[in-house]
Amino acid sequence: MKKNKKYVFKPYTELFDTLFTQEKARILGVLRNESLEIQHVGSTAVPGLGGKGIIDIAVAVKKGDIENVSHTLADLGYIFRESGSTEERSFFRIDLPDSEEGVRRYHLHVTFPESIEWKTLLAFRNYLRAHPEVVQEYAALKKKSADEVDEDGALYRAKKLPFFQKILLKALGYKIFFVIGASGSGKTTTLKLLEKAMPHHCRLIHFDSIGVPSFEEMETEYGSIEEWQRVKTFEWVEKLAKEELLKSHVVFDAQVRPSFISEACDAHGAAYDVLLFDCFDEERKRRLVNRGHSELADDNMMNWAAFLRRECQQRNYKIINNTHITREQTFQLFSTWLDCKISSQIEIPVQVVESLVYTQFPEYSNLPINEVKPNGWDNRTFRLGSEMSVRLPSAERYAAKVSLEHKYLPYLATHLSLPIPKPIALGKPSAEYPWYWSIYGWIDGQTLNTCHFDDEELDRLAGQLAYFLKELQAIDASDGPKPGSHNFYRGESPIIYDAETRSSIDNLYEYIDVKAALEVWERAIHSSWKKKPVWIHGDFSTGNILINEQELAGIIDFGGMAVGDPSCDLCIAWTFFKGNSRKTFKSALVLDEDTWNRARGWALWKALITLESSEDKTGKQAKLQLHLIQEILEDL
Repeated sequence: MKKNKKYVFKPYTELFDTLFTQEKARILGVLRNESLEIQHVGSTAVPGLGGKGIIDIAVAVKKGDIENVSHTLADLGYIFRESGSTEERSFFRIDLPDSEEGVRRYHLHVTFPESIEWKTLLAFRNYLRAHPEVVQEYAALKKKSADEVDEDGALYRAKKLPFFQKILLKALGYKIFFVIGASGSGKTTTLKLLEKAMPHHCRLIHFDSIGVPSFEEMETEYGSIEEWQRVKTFEWVEKLAKEELLKSHVVFDAQVRPSFISEACDAHGAAYDVLLFDCFDEERKRRLVNRGHSELADDNMMNWAAFLRRECQQRNYKIINNTHITREQTFQLFSTWLDCKISSQIEIPVQVVESLVYTQFPEYSNLPINEVKPNGWDNRTFRLGSEMSVRLPSAERYAAKVSLEHKYLPYLATHLSLPIPKPIALGKPSAEYPWYWSIYGWIDGQTLNTCHFDDEELDRLAGQLAYFLKELQAIDASDGPKPGSHNFYRGESPIIYDAETRSSIDNLYEYIDVKAALEVWERAIHSSWKKKPVWIHGDFSTGNILINEQELAGIIDFGGMAVGDPSCDLCIAWTFFKGNSRKTFKSALVLDEDTWNRARGWALWKALITLESSEDKTGKQAKLQLHLIQEILEDL
């Protein structure tokens, strides 16, 4: 008689969810714990996946309650299995009667909310639920693996492991942040400051902690210094991918070639970013001599610095040029970059939006949901039926804006003649989406940056937009929110971006008039708004201005609103208007020369960082930014 195979692939069925719901109710009937959370995980929790048909259930309780919960589960018939348990997880199994299979197995994973176990189980499940194409790929792999093995569980798991690890790293979202730089670049000094203010979920590791052999030993054992560096980079990345990236981000202090970094990370499926600390050669030599390391201030070090710079430029990696900024400014710039990367944007598939609306606002669940294209940067917008939109922050750094919009937009709307977003409902975080989100009334129109106007229409539009800003600035601002991290300090002086601007100017010295750029910037940061704070939009750009049949239809995206200096709202004078329309816009807004100088500074800062981030400095988009910078510099 032929023996039944242990590993058999079973297609997904909605029965899996029903069985989980029934067993969850049975567990809750005996577990009385306020901190208890129960989630359906594993293959049967992902529509379309399929697998062995085992119902995996994850239970999170306070760490100190795990033992008591385990005793209760034993009374419920669950059998503790030490072989499947870890320091973070108690593993149980039970076989229950099943209408389809006669007997079905259930696995129970008891852990605590802060554990890696809990985070990985939910992250992996959520990622698959949001990526149907990955589900199909994983299902095919599971079926193939099940067909190829019988009783060999280790072999079955080994066949799935590379794919599982690759997807898990994507799901968790942790990255390796490689920080590189030749001697004298300020890297070591900055990382010492970072040690005193390490971001949450981030760890600093030094490449050289493995011990660095002499050049002679490298060449003897590995054939060359470069090969030693390449091999060790691969070893480090493999270790980080299997261990550290399951727990946190890693800031990796490494003197390695960018090409080795990309090669190793691609091989092991590790997400990464690279930042280069850099400075001009004369400044590097001065620093090294002042530190008593004049022997390093030679051609070899300058060539190494040039090599790193060139490789990072080719790959469009971030470069902080600290030739003309202080140690404190360098650290501030690095910290801002790191915080931004840690709070990276998330994907928000339409399936997630549908689930959020269905579970939190069932009265709208029968309405179609479609992604708006082109979509925004800070937020993702979806059309909900014909009269509403759903708007969700794309990263944690944008999430604080949601509550401000719900508080202040209804007030501002009563004082403005143009339509602005009307909050309808405030959505809550869930297991699928981590922040508050909104439902707004829909405003028909297309964004200004997709429209074409002749000179006469531009002139009329300039007057209308100036009138809107005057209306906004006239509203009582006594109760308005002050500028801050929530709106990236729009409404304060542009000096807040002094370090970033000076670094960008130095990095772009081959493309721009450095002397003129510095003159414009110095004028911008040497004045301030002396009058009472006024309301600002915070991102008054062409992507947030709606046009319908060549007429202004509304202003959207008030997430950057605050009360303060209005100069940040005036950048559109250069970024969109030109010639007579620029003059019309400026003359309609009766503002002093210093305010326009600060506005020009804001426009220059934005154009510089946009150009610097362009992958192809000779491409169409880069040329547009170069032209814009030239106009800003000439319009003195």
